[in-house]
Amino acid sequence: MVNGPLPPAVFPGEPRPGAVAVHIPRRPDATGAITRSILPAEIGRGDRATGPAPFQIGPVRAGGPHHREGLTMPIIDISRAPLKTGSIYPAPYAAQMAGRSSLRLGEAGGLRQFGVNIVILEPGAKSSLRHWHLNEDEFVMVLQGRCTLIDDDGRHEMDVGACAAFPAGEANGHHFVNETDDEARFLVVGTRAPQEVATYSDVDLKVEMADGKATFTRRDGTPYDAGDA
Repeated sequence: MVNGPLPPAVFPGEPRPGAVAVHIPRRPDATGAITRSILPAEIGRGDRATGPAPFQIGPVRAGGPHHREGLTMPIIDISRAPLKTGSIYPAPYAAQMAGRSSLRLGEAGGLRQFGVNIVILEPGAKSSLRHWHLNEDEFVMVLQGRCTLIDDDGRHEMDVGACAAFPAGEANGHHFVNETDDEARFLVVGTRAPQEVATYSDVDLKVEMADGKATFTRRDGTPYDAGDA
């Protein structure tokens, strides 16, 4: 986990992190400018006595030196990205996801090989049940507020700019909880495997994903009955 300024390359093998604009405008820029993306070296600058500085992003206008006429700019308008609420968990676990929502940036950008979301946690909310993925990598970076990562090694406070990675197949059950009085947000990037299995660490539950369908079972593969939870 990184606590402090990040190295120049956060997404090895991918385009610059600018491919996903993590600035979250509350309203359109009055100048009509297009918001530029955050570079890793800009994260974590600020007075260490008061904690990392929030993201401060200046405008970049269309028509600049790298603008190409006639081509669609791959800038995602976050204000129009699909917002997902609720949960696919069976009862009684779905109700535990109250206060969690996510902006589906990858979906908005037409990405198919990996997912990119901004997860929004209201005070007291958690990102998921603690779980680990069999076939999918997962990367997280805190964008706003403070999140507490809870995994098999304990509790870890994560402020703006802090990152965590969960390689596929590592049985380290994890989730993120907002234990503050303010909203928290984090970016999550994950691969999309054709078939996936997620195992939940604290409850007798497992989910298998195939062809876009989720099938929940007990850990031993027997059918899940909410009445037995």
